[in-house]
Amino acid sequence: SGLTYYSVQFHFGDPQRVVVLTAQPDASGTLREETLALQGVGTMESYDLRKHPTLAHEMLAWTYGANIAADFSGAKLVADYPLYASRTHQAIYRGSLYGYRVSGIALEIMRLQDVAEATKLAKDCSRTECGD
Repeated sequence: SGLTYYSVQFHFGDPQRVVVLTAQPDASGTLREETLALQGVGTMESYDLRKHPTLAHEMLAWTYGANIAADFSGAKLVADYPLYASRTHQAIYRGSLYGYRVSGIALEIMRLQDVAEATKLAKDCSRTECGD
């Protein structure tokens, strides 16, 4: 795409826990979302971070601080759709500070104004292949 892509890998808590943080600004340079992906626990389809909210909370606290982690833990579930032809789900949450998408080993943090579009995309991706 020609756009800048940022990625950093770090350990948190247990030395076996590796998190990869990725972010890509849009064409205007605005960073609309960041994604945390937990490595070493399985594949996108074999591990479901939705079933491990405490670990998701820890990942956010380690990366962004207790305030963001608390926002996630208190966030309302807006949608939960399976990905088309997959066992993986996309769960969308709305907190008071940010929106969150949890899918497999990934946890995405997004601007609140992007939650409605993320919900629509999750619904669309439950009916048809969306790609990466």
